[in-house]
This record gives sequence, C-alpha cells and structure tokens, in this order.
Amino acid sequence: MSTSPDTETLLLFPSILHVTRHMDADALNAALKSEIQAVRNEVDGTPPKELACTLYSTMASAPDLHRRAGFEAVASFVTEEAHSYADAMDYVVSGNGAEIQGCWLNIMGPGNSCDLFNDTNSVVSGVYFVNAVAGGARLQFHAPSADEMIIIQKSEVTELNAAQIFFNGEAGDLVLFPSYLMRSWTLHDVPDEQVLLLFTVLL
Repeated sequence: MSTSPDTETLLLFPSILHVTRHMDADALNAALKSEIQAVRNEVDGTPPKELACTLYSTMASAPDLHRRAGFEAVASFVTEEAHSYADAMDYVVSGNGAEIQGCWLNIMGPGNSCDLFNDTNSVVSGVYFVNAVAGGARLQFHAPSADEMIIIQKSEVTELNAAQIFFNGEAGDLVLFPSYLMRSWTLHDVPDEQVLLLFTVLL
C-alpha cells in the first residue's frame, strides 16, 4: 500500500441523480388525481412481458401520457428540470430543447414489485412521485459494478463501493438520472398504493 503524500482517489464516471420537489406539489398532485383515475379506467395496465413486474403499468399500452392535457403541467416540470440536469452534466441540448419521449403510469399495489430494467434509446429518465407511502416499495439503483463476476467483500459500505442505493421519494419529488442506469422496485408490502409517473427524455 502506497504511503506517498501524492496519492489521491479520483471519482471515475460518477452518476448524477438530479432531485427536485415541485414548488406547488399538493396542487399539482391533486390535479393529477382525476386524470390518473381516468387513465386507469381507460387503459389496460398489463406491464411489458419482458419485465418481471407485477404492477399496473401503461408502459406497453399507453407510453405517451405526456400528450394528454391532464399531464401538461407535470410534463412541463419534467422538461424544465431536464434542462437543469443537462446543465449539471454539461450536455449539449439540441435546438429543439429537451423533449419527452415517453411517459407512463405505474401503480404499486400490495404484493407488487419490479425486477431490473433500464431505458434504451433515451438519454435521461425520470420518476415523479405523485404520492409517498411509508413502508412501501423503494426505488433501488444498481451500480454497473454490481455485475461483478466475483463478489468483493467490503469492510464498510460507502458511496464509493456501494453496489446499489435506495431513493425514497416524497410526494412531488422528481428524480432524473441517466437512462442506462439499472434500477428496480422492492416489494410493496403495505395496503396503500404508490402512484408514479415515469419519463424518458431526449436532449
């Protein structure tokens, strides 16, 4: 082990989670409630077969909810924050600006969960928490190093060596992250439903 005073530890390819809480989340979520109920009445919520999920999801049946008038306000919020994310990452945004590519509704009910997935053909992905449920499903991000063929024993789990982290969103939170990041949802083991809007964005 080197004892040189010139030794330093550098972060390599860090992943950025961009978290913003809507300034008027209560009003926004109240307005979304009736539109979300309308979607549930109109749209089949069978998740894609390729995803090991047991939740209600319009990912396969209606992945363009941002085009509905009732989702205009939250879509505008996502677009604005996508520009902030691009600024933080020094990404060049096209002349047309950030553009939502997909938006779908996920609802986690008792016994629901979702296995590993990510979003292809997209730059930024996001999750908007319409509500928050204590003790419910947790959003879990998985580091690329989690695919190690050899399990590395750690004397202490830190932000540098963690194979996964959890994000516990509150109502009105929007979390944006690189679309390539693998994530999953843990078991939702409470009676109340967790309502989420998911987005993919091109820059």
